[in-house]
Amino acid sequence: MSACVPTRRALPHEGRMIDVSRWPRLRYLLRGAWVTRDTVVHPTAKVWQFASVIRGAHVGAGCVIGAGAVVDGAVLGERVHVQSCAVLGPGILVGDEVFIGPGVTMANDGWPRVNPEGFDLEQLKRNPCVIVEDGASICAGAVICPGVRIGARAMVRARTVVEADADAPPLRPSADVINLPRRMRSAA
Repeated sequence: MSACVPTRRALPHEGRMIDVSRWPRLRYLLRGAWVTRDTVVHPTAKVWQFASVIRGAHVGAGCVIGAGAVVDGAVLGERVHVQSCAVLGPGILVGDEVFIGPGVTMANDGWPRVNPEGFDLEQLKRNPCVIVEDGASICAGAVICPGVRIGARAMVRARTVVEADADAPPLRPSADVINLPRRMRSAA
């Protein structure tokens, strides 16, 4: 028995039920996934349980959005794998065949504030603040700061904080890693 929700079933959404029949061929929308009406999800994409695809996000062909991941207004190319509990907000542009590991956070706001005054969602979507090029891999727990470009076929090591552009090394780009993790030093 498949855990997938049949395409004619309704899913909970903002206190009401939505009919997923607008995606008649979307076969892998699992029970508990949150997909809003303003998103574009390719029929071959898989959205796992408790994942959120919201606020105008675009999910390309063959993408996999893992359990508990949040794709909030981000644009994903084809065959992108977003693992569990990763967070991609508005202003994030991801190329094709990119791996985003579990717990990765891509920050889109260089000066975060509680007051939304001056926040322009449409400007963030027009001018991406984080760009991940084709074939890149971002391992578990990495934090990508605003204004960063991850180059094609680059690899970001687990638990890394990326504050500057990261290109793949010129030699053996598929085997090398970039941005060694920061080391915590005790105050004593």
